[in-house]
Amino acid sequence: MKKLLLVDDDNEYRNIIKTYLVAQNYSVDDAESVSGALEFLNNNEYDLIISDLYMEKMDGFQFAELVRKIDEDVKIIFLTGSTSDQDEVKGLKLGANDYLRKGSSLEIMMQRIEMALKQKNEKQREGLLIDTVEDLVIDKGTYKVTKAGEEVELSALEFDLLVFLLENKNKILTRVDIIKNVWHLTEDQIIMSNRTVDTHVKNLRRKLNIKAILSIRSRGYKWYEK
Repeated sequence: MKKLLLVDDDNEYRNIIKTYLVAQNYSVDDAESVSGALEFLNNNEYDLIISDLYMEKMDGFQFAELVRKIDEDVKIIFLTGSTSDQDEVKGLKLGANDYLRKGSSLEIMMQRIEMALKQKNEKQREGLLIDTVEDLVIDKGTYKVTKAGEEVELSALEFDLLVFLLENKNKILTRVDIIKNVWHLTEDQIIMSNRTVDTHVKNLRRKLNIKAILSIRSRGYKWYEK
């Protein structure tokens, strides 16, 4: 049974999430403050931490820095009501595995949790991917992506999508293929819209200024290079 730590100073919201996760067969400890969470961390090992981003006395960013000193490999998901992209970028730099906005459905939260738990840690992701045509270097060990020598910030899902496309160069990949391998969901678990995949592909094209990702009408996508 996977063990989770839930940290949120909104007691009602935290109890709703905990009740749901326990019903999904997770073992869940919960704390209303960072100090309470640190007490749990000093005495237990967790597979995943779900933390509110903005709390009194110490925010989620500071908490994440402390967590990484205690456990380098535990997965972290931030919960927030903020719509700031800068917050998301900062969280990912601190080693968060995902970033979920409050108000998302419990089913979506469940998908994100399952996806984060399946993500490999940095030690498991050693190796470089190099694409000379688009002038890209992808370091799977550090999650670092450079385009023409300049580092580009990607979300965890964008990074995994980029790796999956490059590792299957010149193959047509359906949206279901992508969801299974990037979101790590089975067909029975897939409840997201295909537009979610389209949005992440669009973001990759924009951030990396690449033309290699082709849209295949009614089928999916292909990283095409001669």
